[in-house]
Parts: sequence; structure tokens; C-alpha cells
Amino acid sequence: MSRFRVAALAVAALLVAALLLPVVTPNLAAQDAADEEATPLARIISTSGTGRVTVQPDRAVISLGVTTQAEEAAAAMDQNSEQMQAVVDALVAAGIPEEDIQTRILNLNPRYDQPQPPDQTSGQLIGYEASNLVEVRLEDVGTIGSVIDAAVQAGANQIQSMRWEVSDQVDVLDQAREAAWQDALHKAEQLAGLAGGELGQVVTLNESSGPIIPFYADVAREAALAIPIQPGTQDVEITIQVTWQLVDSVSGANGAPATPATGATGTPAARATATPATGATVTPTTEAAAPDDEVTIEIVADGNAFDLDSITVPAGAHVVIEFTNEDSVRHNVAVYTDDSAEEEIFVGDTITGPGETITYEFDAPEEAGTYFFRCDVHPTMNGDFVVE
Repeated sequence: MSRFRVAALAVAALLVAALLLPVVTPNLAAQDAADEEATPLARIISTSGTGRVTVQPDRAVISLGVTTQAEEAAAAMDQNSEQMQAVVDALVAAGIPEEDIQTRILNLNPRYDQPQPPDQTSGQLIGYEASNLVEVRLEDVGTIGSVIDAAVQAGANQIQSMRWEVSDQVDVLDQAREAAWQDALHKAEQLAGLAGGELGQVVTLNESSGPIIPFYADVAREAALAIPIQPGTQDVEITIQVTWQLVDSVSGANGAPATPATGATGTPAARATATPATGATVTPTTEAAAPDDEVTIEIVADGNAFDLDSITVPAGAHVVIEFTNEDSVRHNVAVYTDDSAEEEIFVGDTITGPGETITYEFDAPEEAGTYFFRCDVHPTMNGDFVVE
């Protein structure tokens, strides 16, 4: 094949590619633009909350022991063992269980005399020093003085340290964590209200905290001064950072609230007093109430919890709910076929307290069964709506 023919084929191929490019490229650009328009910017609110709990330590751990010296290593250890056993016996006699006495340090070191001028030669071996330290755990902090006195009387000549501890750290941290959540939630709800919206689902939740740090006391100095040893108090602090979705206000057209996604923010589940329904168990009824039957129910929201976890009404009855919100955040009452909250029976307007009251009216289902009610803003506030 001649060079001219090869060149002609190459030019033809380039022309075909150039003709195709205008067809493909605009379509891709249009698709990218459509994708950008279809993905709106996320609306979020991020706040931090701090919870602080002040507690009084209820447990103490004392480090004490015996140090002995002798010219021979074996003699130093024998003397130390005998003296330390007397200390342990005294601690047990003072009411300390043996399992609360734990050996922490056991040392045997040579002793040298100090080098003397002018030669400053290295010291000569003059004997050995043995040390034995135990940690003593005291569940009754009121016995610290008598325990130390018993140990010293029995031969303890080393009191290194004492630390205060809180026995139930989980409960204290839970209290601080809940206070931090309420702090972050209060800020977020205020910001959402200022922005004309409400909080949706939690997007991110992070905690910054550490274990309760023991407080160390100069027990040797306090014991020497013969003054009472007081545990004082400790501050336990937890900080959390929370990001919520910012959604439109629950109140929609004609005053009917929209249903936020299940799992929207609210108080932690531990604060809810209602027992969630496990699903509707609807069964036919042979006798329905007359449509003009009316039942009135009073419900109060206080502390982000309903005062009722179960509502019972006749089938087909006209239901009147007098709802009072004692909280400074928005609440409502909504009734659904089950706890998925996908099919609504009635959704009431939200109100913000404290001391605000609203009246809801609707007709109960004609079929008996266990349905579900909740606050749409704080879904962990919920309970059973029973139709008989």
C-alpha cells in the first residue's frame, strides 16, 4: 500500500472522529448539568453540648508498705517479709478483705556509701534495701484514718499515695452524656426555629470524653498532721458534637403536619416513658361504637416525655385530645396504624410550650386493634393507641 493511500486513510479517520465529537460531548455536558440540578445542597445544623456532673468519690485506694535495710540481701528480705506480714494482718483485722489488698511493688536493691573527695571514687557496697508496697482498696471512705493508723502501728513506714475513685462510673458518665445531649439539642432547636425550620435526622454524633480521672491526695502529709481526710468532689465532663438535618416546619398545608422521617432527633431513648408498639395487631370487631360517641383524653408532654404510654378508645368513637406542652420545644400528637409511622390516622399541629394547650379531634378506626401514637418532632415520645 502506497504512502499516499495510508495518509489519505488517516485523514479520513480524523474527519470521522471530528464529526462524532459534537454529538457526544454536548450530551455528556447536559447530563452533568442535570445531575448537579438533581442534587440540592444539604441543609444541616451542627452544635456542641457539654454535660457536667459533680460527684463525691465513694472509694479510696491507698499505697503503703515497708522498707527495710540490712547488710545481707537475705536478711533485708526476711526482715521485710516479717514486717510486711504484720501490716497485712493488721489491715485484715481492721476489716479489709484480703482480695482488696494487692502487692504492687517488691524491690531489692544494693546500697552504696557516698564517694568522698578528693578521689571521688565509686561508693562501696554497704548493704541492701528491700521494699514491699501494697494497694489497699477501701469501700468505706470513713475508715481511712483508722486503717492508716493500724498499718503504721503494725510497722508500715511507707505511705506513698492515695487516690479517690467513683465506684459507679457508668451511671455518672450516663448523666453527663444526657446533660450534654440536652445542651446540644436545646441550641439546635433554637437555631432551627430561627431559620424557620425544624430538626430532622441526626447525621453525625461524636463524643469527646475520657475516664473519670482519680484524684490523688498527699496522704502521707495529711496523716502526719493528724487531720481528717476528706474526699471532696470531682467534676465529670462530657462534650458531644451533633449534626442534624434541617427540614421544613412540621406544619404543612391546611395545618396538617408533615411526617418527618422515622429516627428524627429527640431525647435519648432512655428518657422515653412510653412503651413503643411492636406493630399493629388489628382484628375485626363484631360491634362498633356509634359514630356520635365521644371520648376526651388529656395528654401532657413534660421533660420530653408523654405522661401516658397507652390510650384506649372505643372503635369508631369521636376522639377529643386535650394536649398540653410543658416543654420549651415543639411537640405534637400523631396517630398511625403501626410504629413505622408510614400510614397516618391523624396528625396534629405542633405547639411550643411551656403551658400551651391545643385540642385535637378525629374519629378512631372502626377496626379494633393496637395502633401507635407519637410526637412527630421527637419520635421517641410514643405509646400504644388501643381501639376496643
